[in-house]
Amino acid sequence: LNGKLTNLFIDLEDKITGAAIEYWVDVPSDISQISDDAQDVIFEWNDRDEWEDSDQLILLEGKRRALREERDMLLLGLDYTSFAKDILASIGITAAPVDGGGKGAV
Repeated sequence: LNGKLTNLFIDLEDKITGAAIEYWVDVPSDISQISDDAQDVIFEWNDRDEWEDSDQLILLEGKRRALREERDMLLLGLDYTSFAKDILASIGITAAPVDGGGKGAV
């Protein structure tokens, strides 16, 4: 809404509002398609076989070149998606510096 992320449906909860959902009932089909497309993008960046074998995402070496390395982080530019930071923060997997001294917070 007006360029602001208002809903993020993951599993059984809307991560923005905190409301419980039944994914296949409550999520509109066009949004579900976006989710499927996003999963496809994840597998363009990560080794699908490794994910299925060991239940972890491993970045494909060829994709690493698209990222900028800064200290111990790999960064993807905000021009890739305007919602990347909001989405990651909403699901608790974002890290960012908290001051100019190089200390980070998860």
